[in-house]
Amino acid sequence: MELQLNVVEIMKNFNSRTCQLILGAGAIQLVGLKTISVRNLALASRSLQLVVRFVPAIRKEFADLLPTDKQQMLRHFDHVSKDYTDHIQEIDNKLLLIMDNHLIGSLNEWRVEGKTPTVAFQNIIKQIGKFYQGYSAIMPAEVTTAMLHRIHANFKLYFKQHLQARGITPHDAVTYGLVLPWLLVYLRAIIQ
Repeated sequence: MELQLNVVEIMKNFNSRTCQLILGAGAIQLVGLKTISVRNLALASRSLQLVVRFVPAIRKEFADLLPTDKQQMLRHFDHVSKDYTDHIQEIDNKLLLIMDNHLIGSLNEWRVEGKTPTVAFQNIIKQIGKFYQGYSAIMPAEVTTAMLHRIHANFKLYFKQHLQARGITPHDAVTYGLVLPWLLVYLRAIIQ
């Protein structure tokens, strides 16, 4: 029982420390990082995912060793697994927030003009590219694809809101016609 409690405590400490350093930005003060990058966040998430993957196997080992009257102690592994899963989700949310801030900031700078691509749209494409490079180097392809789909869905939402806030609708063919080339530039860049 003591060994099981120590294993649970080690798992809790790793989870807590990882989140303090990455989500709480403790690594900036402690280690001297200038920023917590997408790569840092992805590495933290991947580390937590690795531990979560082994929790059921560790739980099973202790289930085989603990006497029947002490089996309720296995619930600690369930709590640890939930905490890890919650922090992984928080990291994903933080990654999306980073991209949301870039998307919204660039769209706020964007003006409907005749030239394409504008600096604002170039920044959007550049930031998504930087995100992809940092994230895809750590995460598996299917996870990277799912995250990019979420970013794209957010972009579509913010783009629509931006157009609505400026009164740009399909009914105004001239202005709406100026918008379409930027959207095509974005789509071509994202597809590549």
